[in-house]
Amino acid sequence: MIEVNRINLSELIELHTLCDKDFIPPLSDRVDIRSYCEKLVINAELITFSSASGVEGVLAIYCNDQVNKIAFISSVCVHPRARGRKIGSAMLDHAIRYAGQMGMTTVRLETGAENAPAIRLYRSRGFIITADKGDVAVMETEIRHALAMIDREAIVPLVSVIMVTYNHRPYISQAIEGVLAQKTSFPFELLVADDASADGNQEIIERYAVRFPDMIVPILRQKNIGANANWFDAFERTRGRYIAICEGDDYWTDPGKLQKQADILENNSGFGMVCTDYSRYFQATGTFRHNCFDTHKYRDEVRFNDYILDMSSIGTATVLIRKDIVRRFMKEIPRDTMAGFVGSDTPLWLFTASVSRIAVMPGETAVYRFLEKSACHFPDPDDHYRFVLKGFKMADYFYEHYGNSDPRLLEGLNRKKLRAALFHGYRTLNRKQAKEAYIQLSSYDLSFRQKISARVMLAGSRNTYLRRIAASIMRLKQP
Repeated sequence: MIEVNRINLSELIELHTLCDKDFIPPLSDRVDIRSYCEKLVINAELITFSSASGVEGVLAIYCNDQVNKIAFISSVCVHPRARGRKIGSAMLDHAIRYAGQMGMTTVRLETGAENAPAIRLYRSRGFIITADKGDVAVMETEIRHALAMIDREAIVPLVSVIMVTYNHRPYISQAIEGVLAQKTSFPFELLVADDASADGNQEIIERYAVRFPDMIVPILRQKNIGANANWFDAFERTRGRYIAICEGDDYWTDPGKLQKQADILENNSGFGMVCTDYSRYFQATGTFRHNCFDTHKYRDEVRFNDYILDMSSIGTATVLIRKDIVRRFMKEIPRDTMAGFVGSDTPLWLFTASVSRIAVMPGETAVYRFLEKSACHFPDPDDHYRFVLKGFKMADYFYEHYGNSDPRLLEGLNRKKLRAALFHGYRTLNRKQAKEAYIQLSSYDLSFRQKISARVMLAGSRNTYLRRIAASIMRLKQP
């Protein structure tokens, strides 16, 4: 039960003493706890949470600034026996509503700059950091924004959009705007997870979160945890039945994307995911390449046996996937195994294709921004080859654990490995590697074009001059 001013001085002192070290720095290092509590009883409003066991929590808030209309939360204490029951959240919500009823327009507070759980709670109610006092962070929120975020939690979204971002300041607005432009008949949420950007990216995200508190959930990290950990943490906070993804440097172009994809999954239980065509934007040249999805190969559906030999076509920003499949993926694939894979999206697509069907929706819906420092862009041929080998290691894992006994699939994987080795020998003028790969590759039943391509690469592995001639004969693509 939540009440106002239903706690006596001794109970208040006892609770603050029990919670002393929860304050960062400890409350007793800054004030005399008894004197502090006496002041609260006289001047503050005390929001209490009680049960049959007694007072479980208390929040102290001042609502006496009638000039600036700013309420100030002085302390939040939750009894150790009551931790983990979201009592702090309940008291905070009640305090925000109470402050609004008292004519306040803003709520302000101070918390430890390193108190990550507290900062996360306050951010979930629209609080942003407005000042840094060393080990103390000053945070505030407009009450109308906070109320919108509180009300949002009562509405369960059908779709949760995850946007992981790091140092994407030049691109993040376009990414967010593409999501906000979606026209749907259902509620959706956007979780923007910034991995401790140092370029001002977080400030832009905060401004959008203030403007759209009912839709945007900012996750603003103070320490970098890595791309995969950032994504999985954001996923754990999603509430939707379906998950969409748009990284902070990509963007959506079709305002009907979510509606059309959700309709497909809602009406076809056999499909676990739906994807679309997309474009690539090359930042260095300012040019686009359209139709980057292999629609000639994947017309209506992506099948496991086809995709394991490809693993490159599905654009992350085009996907809508069932949340329960992502959950199953995270449960079945060990984290240490994931660490040896290429990225976090391709293994998820492989897993999805192995346990369900993947629908292909016609038309482009997104743009993938190709940056010079993209994760899969390796100017050095040795770096690229190591990347390719990690991809084959991933393919082998899924073939072993989720594939079938079709000998053509194993043969296809082996041929791709040999072609990759041949191509690396061609690029690095490693004649021995190229010849060994060529001999093994020749034992397979190759098409005429494949035979010519292999022969040209073998010839080009002898020296730079022959490699130039080979390149002029045939446009060689990376395997």
